[in-house]
Formats: sequence, structure tokens, C-alpha cells
Amino acid sequence: MRKWVGAIIWILIAIAACIGWNRYLGQQAPAAKQLVEYWTESPSQVELEFESPMPVRVGDPVMQFEGDVAKMVGVICHVESPASIREDLVTTTRAYAQLFGAAPDDLAGMELTYHSTPDSIEWVIQTMLPPATRQRISQLVVDAYRENQSEILAELRPVLEKTFDDATQIMREEFHQSVQRRDQQIQKLSQRYQDELVDEKLVPLVQQEIWPVIERLGQPLVIDIGRQLWAEASIWRFGWRLLYDQTPLPQRNLTHKEFERFVGEKARPIIQEKLPDIIATQQEMLAEISRNEKVRETVSDSIRTVIRDEEFQTLAADIMKDVLVDNEKLHEVLVENWNTPEAQQALEITNRRLEPTVTKIGQTLFGSPDSQITPEFSRVLRSQIMQKDQRWFVLRPIRSSTGHGQTVDRIQVRRGKEDGRDPFYFPRRPRQ
Repeated sequence: MRKWVGAIIWILIAIAACIGWNRYLGQQAPAAKQLVEYWTESPSQVELEFESPMPVRVGDPVMQFEGDVAKMVGVICHVESPASIREDLVTTTRAYAQLFGAAPDDLAGMELTYHSTPDSIEWVIQTMLPPATRQRISQLVVDAYRENQSEILAELRPVLEKTFDDATQIMREEFHQSVQRRDQQIQKLSQRYQDELVDEKLVPLVQQEIWPVIERLGQPLVIDIGRQLWAEASIWRFGWRLLYDQTPLPQRNLTHKEFERFVGEKARPIIQEKLPDIIATQQEMLAEISRNEKVRETVSDSIRTVIRDEEFQTLAADIMKDVLVDNEKLHEVLVENWNTPEAQQALEITNRRLEPTVTKIGQTLFGSPDSQITPEFSRVLRSQIMQKDQRWFVLRPIRSSTGHGQTVDRIQVRRGKEDGRDPFYFPRRPRQ
């Protein structure tokens, strides 16, 4: 009887221990839980077949996402390549992965995708400046500007105005000189445009589309103004003055004086009275011409022709190079203006006012000596400097499992999207 009681007690103890152990595992951090699963469950090996040659190295992890949390469920244990050493990065179509006990049992309903970190500045910028960080930095800049704009602008304005005035004068002079040095090239290009654009396209456009609009809308107003001017003009006053100017008498230019009198006393009031009608007619002309599809198409084609012209692009680039890049006078005046005592004082005040903001921006991007570095900076350091976490595989279900417990020794690998989730990025909490 005692033996049965003792056996029952030991069975209950074992059951309680299993329940406690499962609860313990559920409360552990993902890394500790994965470590326990690795040592308590038997690993298996699976062959990987890539849809195209991909760079792989022994030790590249196989990950699986549970919600937003990634856990490591395997690792590349062998890369098949005739010219490879086991630990080297090689491009291959076949490899072998060791799956831990935490990996799913049914691989028949799973797919494996290959991911890698882009080797580009764009990726670094996107990683270091996610939307939340960009918003934080923008707010810091806006706050600093609002707090210090009056004092900073008061100090910098004289330096900026003098620098701008001097630089503008020098660039204007160099621009004219550069254009003069290329006068023959410009004349040749202008003549070609005259033949290809003006004579062949723009002149016919004006004759066929623009001038009829001007004639139709402007003619009534011109006739009306002309009728009023003619009614106010005195043929007698103009006639005898014209005859007098043809005689050898001493007084001359009577016709010119009469015309000036007529313009000032008669024509100008009529034009001023009709000015609203003139402006309205011009606006109507421009509106109708701008709505003309043929006009818009011809002008757009002409502009595109000029912009895309390689000779024009080369000419414009050479002129801008003379004005901005190779302009020694411009470089000298910029250096002189920003080395004056006034400029140095303005920069010192600006630096002093903005230093706290610059420090906050640095802490937002990189972290601070008093706290851990940011997850984004850690990701860039490990990938670009330490050459870590550059490749990974993601195991995910693709359909409902129909063969639970089925053993699969081979799995296809396809290339995943570059914008897929990064399993090495672990933001713990929003940074303040």
C-alpha cells in the first residue's frame, strides 16, 4: 500500500514540475526561452534549394516571426560550393540549415525567404532616420529656431547681406564674361534654334493660332480708340505747322510740338479712360491663347527640345561652372566675408545658441554616454562596420497544413522583399 501511495506522490510531483516548467518557459525572455528549447529539443537538418544564386555564409540565421517578435529557429550549417571554404561568403544555389527544436515540425506548409541588408547610403539614411526620428529632429529644429531666431538673425543678417551683395556682383560679372567668351557658340546655337524652332514652329504658330485671336479680340477696341483720337485731332493745326516747318523761317519743330500737345491733352486722357478695357482685353487674349491645345503643345515641345539639347546642356553647364565652381574671386570674397570679426562673432553666438539642439539631435541619432546607443545606430554599426546581421532567412507559413508531423528534408528558398521586416531591429520603447 505504501508503495502505491509513494508512486502516486511521485507522479503528482512530476506533473507539477512539468506544469511549472512550462509556465517558467512562458515567462522567460525570448533569448532564454530559445536557449532552453535548443538544449532540450533535438535539432534537425534540412536542405535548401535557392531559386537563383545568392550570397550565403555559414552562421546566417533562420528566423521566424511571432507577431512582431522575431526568434531564431535555425542557422546555416553548410554551404555547397566547389570553390568555397566553409566559413567564406559564397554565392550558391544549395546549402544546409540546422533547425532548432523551436522550429515548426511541419515544414510542408512553410516557405523560406532570403533577405539581405542593402549596401547603400540610402539604406543607412532610412535606418538612421525612421519617421519618428525625423519628426523628433524636425521639432527640435523648429523649437530652436523659434527660441533663437531673433538674436541669430540680428547677428547674421549684416554678414549675409554683404556676402550676398558681393557674391551677386562677382557672379554677374563672371556670367557676362563667360557668355562673351562663348559668343560664337551661342550665336551658332541661336541660329539653329532660329531655323528649327522659330521659323519652322513658332512663326507659323503665331500666324495661324495667336494672331487671329489678337485680331478678333483687339480689333473692336483699337477701332474705338482710333475713332476717338481721330475726332480730337485737328487736321488744320497739324497741316499748317507741317508746312511752316518746310519753310526757311527761323522757328522750327512746330509739328513735333503740336504732336506732344495732342498726346498730352487729348490722347493720354482717352487711353487712361480705356485702360480697364485694354487690360480686360489683354487678359481675355492670354486666357484664350493659353487654352489653345496647339499653342500649349508647340511651346512645350520647344522648351523640351531646348532643355534636352546636349549642346545647350553642355553650354549651360560650362557657364555655371565658370560662375560657381571655377570663380576664384567668388571663393575669395566668401572666405573674406566669413573671416571678419563680425562674422566670427555672429557664428560664435549662433553656435552657442544652437549647441544644445545639436547635442539633442546627436543623442536622438546615436544615443548618449549616459545611456545605451540607439537601436538604429546599433543596426548600422553591426551591418556596415562589423559586417554582422547582413543576411537572414525568414520561415513563414504559406498555407494550411494538411500533413501535420510530416518530415521534409528539402525546402525551396526564394528572394524576399528588401522592405521586409528586420529581425535585428528591436526598439524597446519610443525615445523621449
